[in-house]
Amino acid sequence: MIKKHFDNNKAAFARKIGVSRTTVSKVIKRKKAGSKFFGGLMKLCDEKGLNYRDYIYLDSTKEED
Repeated sequence: MIKKHFDNNKAAFARKIGVSRTTVSKVIKRKKAGSKFFGGLMKLCDEKGLNYRDYIYLDSTKEED
């Protein structure tokens, strides 16, 4: 999404969804993201007519209790 819709500009993407560029970089490195990140991403997807599920990847390798 960042490459296609923001010319690979992480800072512009971060501003659009209301988080810091550092947060975006951490998410790209597969570290944790919070509700602010996901809320902003979902809002952006709604605005662009995109399915947010296409941009959120869940780790299916974690064991369930």
